[in-house]
Amino acid sequence: MRRKKEKGGENIEEARINLIAKQAFKAHLRHEFSLRDIQKIKRNIGNSLKEPEMQKINVTKEEALEFVSIVIREVFEDLMVTLEK
Repeated sequence: MRRKKEKGGENIEEARINLIAKQAFKAHLRHEFSLRDIQKIKRNIGNSLKEPEMQKINVTKEEALEFVSIVIREVFEDLMVTLEK
């Protein structure tokens, strides 16, 4: 599936959009995340699910928790590799 950019007129695949969004989220977590935040994750996810963008695509709490869990694991693994160098 391809989406047309609004202004540039270039096409970008949906999979590429998703990859960019995931990598941006990982970068954000890497710079801003603290272990203290783990306790707040469920509440923050619940709040995020109330946003119109999330309601529009019918994201469930389980899906959101799974997504965040996957991304946090990937960020943690990346950090561990960096520490082992």
